[in-house]
Amino acid sequence: MGSIEVGKLADLVVLNNDYLSVSEDEIKGISSVLTIVGGNVVYGHEEFLP
Repeated sequence: MGSIEVGKLADLVVLNNDYLSVSEDEIKGISSVLTIVGGNVVYGHEEFLP
C-alpha cells in the first residue's frame, strides 16, 4: 500500500471509500484498491490484481 505525499504521482487511484462523504475519523482508514501509474497497474487489491 502506498501513501499520498508530495512527489508521489498516480494516473488513477480507486479508493475503498468516498473521501468526501465519510466522517473525519474514518478518513485515516481509506486506502487504495487500485493504483495506476504510467498506464500500468502498480497496485491492485484482490479483484484488481495485475
